[in-house]
Amino acid sequence: MFKTFARPYVRSYKEFLKHSEVVQKSRPLLFDESDNNFEKFLDIFILYLCGPCGNEVAEWYPRTDIIDGHPIHSSGKLLQNIKITGEIDVFQAIMSAYQVFLQHLSSPIDLELRFARAVVKSKQIEFDKNLLYYTLLYFYENHNETFIKHGLERLDRSNYIKGANFPPSSSMLTMSLSKDEKTYAIETDRLPFNTCFEHSNVWPWYYCGGCMTATDFRRLGGQLYLSGDREHFYASSRIKMEDWCFIYHRRTERKRSLKFSVELLRQNISEIKSSGARCIEIQVLKKFLKLVSMLTQKLTLLDLLVEANAKHSPTC
Repeated sequence: MFKTFARPYVRSYKEFLKHSEVVQKSRPLLFDESDNNFEKFLDIFILYLCGPCGNEVAEWYPRTDIIDGHPIHSSGKLLQNIKITGEIDVFQAIMSAYQVFLQHLSSPIDLELRFARAVVKSKQIEFDKNLLYYTLLYFYENHNETFIKHGLERLDRSNYIKGANFPPSSSMLTMSLSKDEKTYAIETDRLPFNTCFEHSNVWPWYYCGGCMTATDFRRLGGQLYLSGDREHFYASSRIKMEDWCFIYHRRTERKRSLKFSVELLRQNISEIKSSGARCIEIQVLKKFLKLVSMLTQKLTLLDLLVEANAKHSPTC
């Protein structure tokens, strides 16, 4: 009985410890995402859809919609003001709402009604189709695809220059098929990337790597191989750096256990971001996918309500 009562509190405390200031300082920073406006937008939108799911925003977002003194749920104004008038493209709806957020960047408070209008009128709202747009679109359009990923094994051999091949032929460690300096190890996963992309968190390829769908990899001339000495796939290709989409982490695990130079990996990530290649921090990507899932669910239920109300409405 006591264990059942205490379990949620123990779980919450462990979650707190993961994000505590002491733990964060013991994990070296690879790239500072503190100015990531898109992540702040995702946090707010998720909060409007579900209070408990959007609890991360509480660190910086002033709540003005607390119900009966309990900041558990959102007021629901966003959903109450989405009027289904036809099919809504979830990706376009999210990007349209982001434009609203950017317009109110200095004070992004109480945007529920504006977000609702942006969702309903997303086909009429114009926005920049910039690097972020195309990065998110790639993952959105391929959410049912199998992805492959490769991160550099030798960080000192990086070459993140447009038109250059990725990975560089000299960047592979001498392991299994990689001994020919042409074949490289890959991981496979499907969105939201919570299986094989989560391996080996002491090595550099866990924290930063290029990924693409297996379909695109084959279309661009890549070849796949199955290792003869372990349960692992390898690949060879001459695919340009700009054809990959890079994902990276903002922090590493504790420094003592790492098998690479944090400074060198930090430099690699900066070079990728400066190159103009598609790239996104993994937690931002996962929050985006979370919002896609949540908004899709809510719109589906709203659509069912419209259908039900139409059936029960009196006919002329």
